[in-house]
Amino acid sequence: MNQSKVWRSGGSKNGIGSEKSRPKDEEWSKLEQIKIDELNIANVSHYKAVYINPGIAIEFSIDGFRYKLYTSKQEDGVVTPHHITHLEKNIDCNYCEKNSAFCLSLMEHSQELFHQLIEFPRTRLEWLYLTHA
Repeated sequence: MNQSKVWRSGGSKNGIGSEKSRPKDEEWSKLEQIKIDELNIANVSHYKAVYINPGIAIEFSIDGFRYKLYTSKQEDGVVTPHHITHLEKNIDCNYCEKNSAFCLSLMEHSQELFHQLIEFPRTRLEWLYLTHA
């Protein structure tokens, strides 16, 4: 299993843990780390997103916070993860700065997260027939 880590800021309101105050490598071990493959992912669904080169949008939640991962189709037909956005407006994201539309911390691990999402029963069948990275 892949052991990628994500920095978890704890969603504080005072800005600590925001992208601007992201820890240096030597501080990394002091912070709570989680494994992508151990995230509490639920409510996974997908649909065609015609406004993104055409791609597929995958909606999901982690610990009750909703996200959307957008994919794009490359010239060679391969579908790849493009970006991840927050769907919640009044709740702090546990992984990054809440005022950003994009979840930069999860985007650092978008490839691994993408593979987790396409393995869910609700999405798996369609992804068996799509070429993806």
